[in-house]
Amino acid sequence: MFAGPWAGQIFANPGAEVIKVEHKGVGAPFLADCNGRQTSEAAYFLSCNRGKKSVTIVIKKPAGQDLIKKLAAKSDFLLENYKVGGLAKYGFAYEDLRTLNPALIYCSITGFGQTGPYRDHAGYDFMIDGRSYEHHWTSRWSAWGWARQGGSRGYGFVHGNVCISCDACRARAPTMHW
Repeated sequence: MFAGPWAGQIFANPGAEVIKVEHKGVGAPFLADCNGRQTSEAAYFLSCNRGKKSVTIVIKKPAGQDLIKKLAAKSDFLLENYKVGGLAKYGFAYEDLRTLNPALIYCSITGFGQTGPYRDHAGYDFMIDGRSYEHHWTSRWSAWGWARQGGSRGYGFVHGNVCISCDACRARAPTMHW
């Protein structure tokens, strides 16, 4: 959920043209103020989207699918952050899009990878932390007082997402034409 936006932000920081596609009518998550009212300026949204262009598309409709195909045909790089098969069901798997643009670099960020027994599961930071036993190790530092304040503190809200987005960028950056 956060790894894709942050990976896109890492590419936007040095000046890459990044076009963020959101579902029309849904928009970006976490775009509310402290009272839950919709706003155009939320800390999460601003921290992940500065320097990006944004477009909303109804991906379920043929007109929206045509727009996605036009973008893919002239793009260098596609970064997606869905569960496995999330874009494939609309005809936007790598195999489909490379027929429109053989040079397209396709990066897919998923919680559990493209293969394996958990490939169809959504992956969220806290869940991944728990499954990896990460919170056990971070709570070991409680000898310095954290345990007295309520136990394990973990690495914080988005540690796994930041690492994943950095890995995605390191893996794809050498293939980019800067």
